Amino acid sequence: MLIIGHQGAAGLTRGNTLESFQKAIALNIDMVELDVRKTSDGELVVFHDPAVDGVNLTELTYQQLNERTNNHGFTVPRLDEVVRQCQGKIKLDVELKESGYEEEVIERVAKAFSYDDFLLTSFSDASIKACKEKNPKVKTGLIVGKRYEKNQLNQLVADLFPTRRLLDANADVICVNYRLLRASFLRRMKRIGVGVYVWTVDDKRRMMQIANRQVDGLITDYPDRACELFGC
Repeated sequence: MLIIGHQGAAGLTRGNTLESFQKAIALNIDMVELDVRKTSDGELVVFHDPAVDGVNLTELTYQQLNERTNNHGFTVPRLDEVVRQCQGKIKLDVELKESGYEEEVIERVAKAFSYDDFLLTSFSDASIKACKEKNPKVKTGLIVGKRYEKNQLNQLVADLFPTRRLLDANADVICVNYRLLRASFLRRMKRIGVGVYVWTVDDKRRMMQIANRQVDGLITDYPDRACELFGC
């Protein structure tokens, strides 16, 4: 089972920062997850939220973005900076927060990492399918299990029974919220040869329960806790 640090080590310091990725590297875990967005001047940046101080990243240049985040005490790294920091030290799980720049992300990451050492993930079926169409060598993962509103029963069902979606997108992995994890879900994924990564698991007891189900990856804000349980 891979131990995957969510946004580096988001429970130990601010996630998606160079400091957070360095903490994850120092723990000697298998992989870090990171989020990619694009600024108005075309910079690929590692940042989770669509906006800062109520302004969308698509309306901010990279400099303007960091002027705002510096006021909150942190700097947003470029994707290239994180890739250089992690190259040869740890694997990458790169979540695409938006569609449209899949090919650019692949090119940036594939220059520094072998295809076995990084994964591109997204909540968007179309984005994952686009990654495979642009480069069939790339490993991809569909993310399921975000919070559902009362009128989103159809989405919940689609996430609980994603087999057709995974096959259509030619995904290699499914990244599933731990709340959706069931024995029947695991059996269905095994039947079609799709790996199962579970997010975001921070409680040690739950970590043990999930590990006992023989999943392929565990995503956590606290990779140090996972190391205490399973070794790193």
